[in-house]
Amino acid sequence: MPRENTMTIRLSDAELAALDDRKPVGMSRADWVRAQITASVRQDGPADVPSREDVLAALWRMARDGSVTAAVSLARELRGDEQPSGDLESFLRGVE
Repeated sequence: MPRENTMTIRLSDAELAALDDRKPVGMSRADWVRAQITASVRQDGPADVPSREDVLAALWRMARDGSVTAAVSLARELRGDEQPSGDLESFLRGVE
């Protein structure tokens, strides 16, 4: 599948030498840079998901600032309702 997007990068002689020192022999510069971007995205992915405590803290702040929806969601979560009533509650409980 051909790639539709292109990017031009200008490197100094030292930066190009550093890139060539790091990439495996036989791998093109473009393939090595692409592999580094892909690996970085995979490593950062799970860190982007907020913890349950982060979500509860955000709900608490929103409820404190007057959001009725956040207050109801927070109350349900803290009360431990058995049946989640929406996507947020499902997410907080880890229900797929």
